[in-house]
Amino acid sequence: MTSSRYPMLSMTGHFLRARYDRRFLPEPGIWDRLRGRLSELVRFAKLNSPLYADLYSQVDPDDFRLEDLPPLTKEAMMERFDDSLTVRDLTYAQVREFVDDHSKVGSLINGRYMVAHTSGTSGTRGYFVNTLDEWRQSVALSMVPPSNPRYGPLLDQVLSIPIRPFRRWRAITIIATHGHYASPLAYVFSPRFKDYLVDIRMVDLFTPLDELVRFIDEFKPLWIHSYPSVLLALAQEAQAGRLKHRLRIVYGASEPFPNSSKELMQQVWPNVQIDELYGTTEVLPIAKPCEHGHLHWNCDWTIIEPVDEQGEPTPVGEFSHKVYATNLINRTQPVIRYEIGDSLRILPDPCQCGSALPAIEVKGRSNDSLVYERRAGGQGRLLPLSVIATFLEIQGLRQYRVMQTAPQLIEIEFIAEQQDDAARLDTQCREAMLRLLQLEGAAEEIQVEVRQVESIERDRYSGKFKQVQRLF
Repeated sequence: MTSSRYPMLSMTGHFLRARYDRRFLPEPGIWDRLRGRLSELVRFAKLNSPLYADLYSQVDPDDFRLEDLPPLTKEAMMERFDDSLTVRDLTYAQVREFVDDHSKVGSLINGRYMVAHTSGTSGTRGYFVNTLDEWRQSVALSMVPPSNPRYGPLLDQVLSIPIRPFRRWRAITIIATHGHYASPLAYVFSPRFKDYLVDIRMVDLFTPLDELVRFIDEFKPLWIHSYPSVLLALAQEAQAGRLKHRLRIVYGASEPFPNSSKELMQQVWPNVQIDELYGTTEVLPIAKPCEHGHLHWNCDWTIIEPVDEQGEPTPVGEFSHKVYATNLINRTQPVIRYEIGDSLRILPDPCQCGSALPAIEVKGRSNDSLVYERRAGGQGRLLPLSVIATFLEIQGLRQYRVMQTAPQLIEIEFIAEQQDDAARLDTQCREAMLRLLQLEGAAEEIQVEVRQVESIERDRYSGKFKQVQRLF
């Protein structure tokens, strides 16, 4: 019986294993297991990956400290993409060609590997390879609650939903569906058994908000998964009386989830249950919330190191400048002490839930929604991830920033990978922005100005680029 032939059993096994560990392993046992898994991963990476063989040439896998391992940036990893892999039947050129073909979303490259890419918010798009079993283990871990009350948050949700005899529960996921992103791949590569229980509709992020509201009111889903900025826009539509259907469960991921957004959702949907996941494409299941709302670090399968600008550890309780993250699941393309631009802190006091997993607070980069007057009247919102997904399709952009500096003015700054492409990128950025505004039904009076720049200032808190800003 193999996990590839029986994916439901594989995911269930990973889920139950992590749940068992968190219920019965004492805190020292969790840390001992983490150290053992890290040693195994370092030994495997040094033996099978030319990149890590070079980085760890002076590292003894049986006797090292975490800080003995050199950190790794996305840029450095992508420059030696082939060498970062522990398999030899895959190349960077193959991955680029595969990912650029949107018709292959949901397919396996070479019939064996799943590839996800990042949106390039820090300036460089990253490509990350997993086997299906590695990916399903990550997805299973993202569903395990950090604490163990009498029933647990997951079962509490199940017990609270209405019974639908002989009918499937309805769910909607509103995500960027046109690329090899982690969010849609989590559904595409999930076991087909779920289709007998849940009618899940995948809705593209580019769907205009008024159409999305109409669809939700007609479909009446029990559960919606999306980016927190999308969920906030839906809550604001409900507050304005345009969205009638009351949601019972919302699940946010891929963006910071501010408490102010959660408070509005609880106001407009009094019985709503809010869940979230903090993770990245590179290290998917970093943290999950407990019943008290605190994010708990999955320290049995991931490592996070909050550090300052120089890479030195930040004291417990203080926000970091960036984070070094380690994925203990992925052996195909090891991610060890990998730099991500989020700012977070480890909370000094134990959480009331009693979990042995440390509680953290994340202060990630938060993009803004752009506002505009609709041709048909009224005000509309252009969600930041719609802008990011649009600009991801423009080849040759190293970095960019979209700023709404006045109600009728959007300014775009960009840095080109090649200087010769500047004129083309100027035109494509302007045309892409205008097409998106037209698709959203914005008034034609909005002006778009584009300029090439030498540098773009990073967000002062997260260290990332705040790509979409409203400055008035």
